Amino acid sequence: MGIDPLDTGPLSECTASTDELLCRCGTSLHFRPESPLMDATPDPAGDPQLLLSSVDALPFDRIRPLDMAATAEVVLAEGEALLTALSSEQEGALSGRSLLRTLERQYDRLDRVYGLAHHFQSTCDSPAWRSAWAEVQPKITDFVSRWGQSRAVMKALETIALAHEPDRPMSLQRLLDTMLQSMRLAGVALEGEAADRFRAIQTELAASSTGFAQTALDSRKTWSHLIEHAAGVDGMPLNWRQLTAAQARKNGHEDATPEDGPWFVTLDQTIATPVLQHATDRSLRERIRRAWLRVGAEAPHDNSSRMARIVALRLEKARLLGFDTYADLSLATKMAESVDHVLALTDRVVTASTPLADQERASLQARAAAAGAPEGRDGLQAWDERFWSERDKEERVGLTDNDLRPYFAFDNALDGLFELVEHLLGVRFELADLPTWHPDVRAYRLLEADDNSVLATVYIDPYSRPETKRAGAWMMPLVGRSAALGADGAPRKPVAAICCNQSPPVDGVPSLMSFREVTTLFHEMGHAVHHLLAEADDVRQAGVSGVEWDAVELPSMFLDSWVYHRPTLHRLARHHLTGAPLPDDVIERLLAGRSHMGGGMLLAQAAYNRLDLAVHRTTEALEADAIHALANGQLAATRPLPPLPEDRMLCSFSHLFAGGYAAGYYSYMWAGVLARDAFAAFTELNGDRAAEARLGRRWRHEVLAPGGSVHPMKLFRRFRGRAPSEAAMLAWHGVPSPASTGT
Repeated sequence: MGIDPLDTGPLSECTASTDELLCRCGTSLHFRPESPLMDATPDPAGDPQLLLSSVDALPFDRIRPLDMAATAEVVLAEGEALLTALSSEQEGALSGRSLLRTLERQYDRLDRVYGLAHHFQSTCDSPAWRSAWAEVQPKITDFVSRWGQSRAVMKALETIALAHEPDRPMSLQRLLDTMLQSMRLAGVALEGEAADRFRAIQTELAASSTGFAQTALDSRKTWSHLIEHAAGVDGMPLNWRQLTAAQARKNGHEDATPEDGPWFVTLDQTIATPVLQHATDRSLRERIRRAWLRVGAEAPHDNSSRMARIVALRLEKARLLGFDTYADLSLATKMAESVDHVLALTDRVVTASTPLADQERASLQARAAAAGAPEGRDGLQAWDERFWSERDKEERVGLTDNDLRPYFAFDNALDGLFELVEHLLGVRFELADLPTWHPDVRAYRLLEADDNSVLATVYIDPYSRPETKRAGAWMMPLVGRSAALGADGAPRKPVAAICCNQSPPVDGVPSLMSFREVTTLFHEMGHAVHHLLAEADDVRQAGVSGVEWDAVELPSMFLDSWVYHRPTLHRLARHHLTGAPLPDDVIERLLAGRSHMGGGMLLAQAAYNRLDLAVHRTTEALEADAIHALANGQLAATRPLPPLPEDRMLCSFSHLFAGGYAAGYYSYMWAGVLARDAFAAFTELNGDRAAEARLGRRWRHEVLAPGGSVHPMKLFRRFRGRAPSEAAMLAWHGVPSPASTGT
């Protein structure tokens, strides 16, 4: 998760691709040759089979950085052999469907190296993992770039695409079209110096993205603050004091207690966010907020020049491919027709949301002033907004995080999530005894409810580990479904990981989740079932693979909608000590609070859309200060509360600079329109459980299962019977809906 988790807006990330290089080029640039090209000799210092095994349970407890490095060497040697074969007279032996199968196999192997390396660096960060990846990544990036520019590969694919096959499935035609487009966007038409320069850009971008994420993590880890007096933690909930006292004990204060302190504060999201929400000490809130806005912006962990370099390289790359801006290049592979189309949606949302957001801000200012804060802007700074929003919610809705946490112990919430997914999708979860990468991680088999056949495996890594685990929440596809890559003639079963960063159990108290953390868990499970319930036969189209980036969030936002479904809450929320359900009146207030500050939340999302597109619509390379000014200008023009002049949140905005959301952050809003509209189809059933189950099976088979084998707009129209409408998304946030033209 790269966007500021101390602000409004999405708090999760689906890692459908592990790096910008693979996000843009993956469908055509990963390949695995059939035997005899698989006879490369493994590096004796590592075991490639630990990563490359096609089984659906990986030996996570035994995989080492050396194994990843050895695997990369084997995969690269195979790829070089295939490039040689295609570029020589052997190409006739690799053509048609057999070539496509060969490409699928090698795609899977290279993607496995990238994906698992990213996974281990995200969950078990260490100098050894960083060093191994720093050695391997340039080699892979260079190879992928050369593959994307191979005229022999392009010729072979064009021959297949142009062949007359009356029985060719539409999914295969879509795959071929996507592969050819990916090669064009990989610079296959470039020659000489232009082709060399394109490959150099790709290599530098890959290394810069990795460096950006690592620098942001290191910056966040180096900041801490010790509170030694009780007045400093006034207003903070018990679970926060327990967690920070435990952190203090780990850092040499052996006598620290939740009651008397001291309390060790870090920029870990589970610690920093509650400070902004609940600390009555305004100076502490200011300290946290200012520190967060400077993550990755100060020596020795400064991403500013790296960020500017990434933006400049992306522009140069786009120009080499014939696009005016990087945003135009990014939109070439998405659902949205153009940047103007995206901005039109954003503008409509801003127009609809601004009156409500202005009212919300005025209300917070009045509340702060009534409590003795200065009048006007000085009384509602960036470190005050969350605090007074929580106080406003407590009065209007009558609930606090402290009221709700006892009803959302992690185990109870997970059981409730499993029950919902089982009800809607006709599956069953079963705890599995499998090796994992950390003792906190749990593995589950996903079974078909009708016959108990195994469908997939999912790992859940719920708790924060700020020393080794990056911030935020995400779903990582680890193994993709494939009809050709399974064992004994059966399709290979998919595997995924769900990673969150909620407070761990401490002092005998289970992990008690905030309601937002519950929503995040549901959100990531939505991504997971999209991957795990794939029915597409080719791994390049199974689950989230091959799905247009601005549709990837549709399944996740659909599932997190159910957290606000009254019957689901009845089954989900149980007091962790007594087992008592969440009282009906509390559920009513919780549902009423869904749209609290909804206008401001939509404006925050719109501001990030505009910020992202402004940065990536530049037509000339800019210095870091100019990019920060451009970004802050977009925030100031869109949001009621202007950014601080020293705001450098771009320096930790990993969505844009270390993930797949560059010129695509709007995808959250775009998919939100689709998801809330789809969820409305279920609420229209008025609680009819049998009808919900029937519609849920349709959702599974008509939207989730096809993955990237069918265009997402076609899937949505088939499910909903019409084009999507913005009305449900606006209503979700409490915003009156104007006449809507849809997406």
